Amino acid sequence: MEFTLLTNGDNQQRVQTSTIIMDDLARLGIKVHFLPVDFNNLVTRLNTSFEWETVLIGFTGTIDPHGGRNVWHSSGQLHVWNPRQPKPRTVWEREIDDLFERGAVEMDPGRRKAIYDRWQEVAAEEQPLIFTVNPAALYAVRNRFGNLKPTIYGVFHNLEAIYTLD
Repeated sequence: MEFTLLTNGDNQQRVQTSTIIMDDLARLGIKVHFLPVDFNNLVTRLNTSFEWETVLIGFTGTIDPHGGRNVWHSSGQLHVWNPRQPKPRTVWEREIDDLFERGAVEMDPGRRKAIYDRWQEVAAEEQPLIFTVNPAALYAVRNRFGNLKPTIYGVFHNLEAIYTLD
């Protein structure tokens, strides 16, 4: 098995990550042709010409899952698998579209959380994207707070569950 892996060559972290991926897969007998290109070339291949097999790129997000709609909804501009679909090609993509549409209008926090929890389950089952790294972060917090669970989104992503111990 062999394939080509593209990333933007001006991003040293992505070049280093691609090299690690290439070396690890070589140990499994998989040949990776690593091709670093300039960022504009990468974006053109990803979104216009579709001349790629695998791409290492960074998608940013927000604490609110709906910020990822452009990637996860089948009509999104950054929906890079099965791109530019007039309608969802698979049952699971149809479910994700429905979840994002329902999540956008749901006002009850508990029901909204359940909607996006289901989206995460579907995404984990289908794996259209492979998440490779999270940034290293260090948070300093006073010991008078309870239920702090820092993530890449910061300390207050679960503000509704944080309490003071006093």
